[in-house]
Amino acid sequence: MLTYEDCLGMCGLTREEVAAIARHEHLPEILALELGARLYASAAGRASIERMIEADIADAHGRRDTRAAAELEQVRHAFARGTTSAAVGGTGTRGYPDSLERRLLALGFDVATAARVRQRIEAQLPGMLRAFGLAHDTLRGHDTLALLSIEARCAVCAATERCRRFLADGDAATDAPDVFCPNATLFHDLAAVDATADRTATTDRQT
Repeated sequence: MLTYEDCLGMCGLTREEVAAIARHEHLPEILALELGARLYASAAGRASIERMIEADIADAHGRRDTRAAAELEQVRHAFARGTTSAAVGGTGTRGYPDSLERRLLALGFDVATAARVRQRIEAQLPGMLRAFGLAHDTLRGHDTLALLSIEARCAVCAATERCRRFLADGDAATDAPDVFCPNATLFHDLAAVDATADRTATTDRQT
């Protein structure tokens, strides 16, 4: 199971940036982390994070809390340097893990192993998601923390060969994913959430 520290390292935000988002949006830090990870995935989202930090700075000045304002200025400058580097294809001044391979490195894999595991996950995970009625792009855009958790379990999975056989053989496979896949329960939960959302949307359109 992913810890808060794992999610923090994999999404690329610093603890101070998450705290600024939490303060601005009046959210618990774990929810601020999820929001921040989702926002950091796009240039517009990164700009939103910077505006949140700037609003926190203005609020600190309004309270005459010069120490908090100075600390937040440092957070804003560090975030701006990181996003500028990432925007031109770098990894940011703090090594933002903006690719699966960098997220695997953040989990402690060495460079060679991270490359191999990335290739396996990229080859097998989309097919397994489809088997449960889920889409990788949808998760990446709307449920970042769930995707981080899925990738982490997939990275250390001991049933990779059974997974490969299932994806190759489909319904003819000897094993069903519920038997061997460490993400099966989460996949079912996410599929149930999607089904509920679809039913709600259909009801709304009919009323």
